[in-house]
Amino acid sequence: MAFAFREAGLRGGRLEAVHAWRCPARELPDFPAYAGEVADPHRREAERHLDGVLRAPALEYPDIAIRRGIREGAARDALLDAALTADLLVVGARRRHGSLGMQLGPVNHAVLHHAACPVAVVPQPA
Repeated sequence: MAFAFREAGLRGGRLEAVHAWRCPARELPDFPAYAGEVADPHRREAERHLDGVLRAPALEYPDIAIRRGIREGAARDALLDAALTADLLVVGARRRHGSLGMQLGPVNHAVLHHAACPVAVVPQPA
């Protein structure tokens, strides 16, 4: 996350933090209208998660304006949509064992292949 804040500072821009969430129950046939009060706990949990991730770097980089975005749906779609108006898209990747490098999942692969802006893949802490 610190990488994204540093880049925003160097580029003189703001940071948009996007967190996508899905509720698996919505995909069940018994829940065709899964919304409103039923989805609220999932949305609140996504908001808490994003706030927790941003808390420390926001204190370290107080001059960077942050716009938080919580979106229900696939992470791939949320990131590709964000890339349409971004100067740089920063995504994290999990570290693998020792010298094996980073592990890129299907979301990162899709973003690398289809994003409308440059993409930085940054290793996440173990």
